[in-house]
Amino acid sequence: MNTEVPQLKIEVLANGCIRLENTDCGESYAVDIHPMHLRYMAEQAGLVRQMSAPEADSLRTAAKCKRRLLVLQKRIDHLASFLCLHSDSQHADLSYEQDYATATADICEEFCADLDEVPEAVEDGHVTQSHGASREVTPVSRVTGDVTKPTATQLEIAA
Repeated sequence: MNTEVPQLKIEVLANGCIRLENTDCGESYAVDIHPMHLRYMAEQAGLVRQMSAPEADSLRTAAKCKRRLLVLQKRIDHLASFLCLHSDSQHADLSYEQDYATATADICEEFCADLDEVPEAVEDGHVTQSHGASREVTPVSRVTGDVTKPTATQLEIAA
């Protein structure tokens, strides 16, 4: 992203730093600043609110719960899909278990619906929000394909 303000060129570098370049009177002066410095300047100018340690801890906890809920949601969806698609209905009546698993998957989907609003992490008292992150979880009620057994990697629970 490049933006030009009269006599000031602002450029976001590949390493994430921001280059401010002054091209006044034919001479050029450039300063590279880290986003952390920009945040500090914005806090000092009163443009953004500084986060307290308890607030940062709360956001870290919320981010951890978000990661765990999304793992749980995938596992519930897999279980419900597996029960619905691969049960031996000729030899056993698993309709209660299938309905219960499907309902649990739907409840979990509802609980996870607003998780995009939860920040990904908090670093040094500053919120890091994932931009463009998407959940790719298909509710059981819309599953039509074949479900395979989960791998060991899929069974790991994110910390």
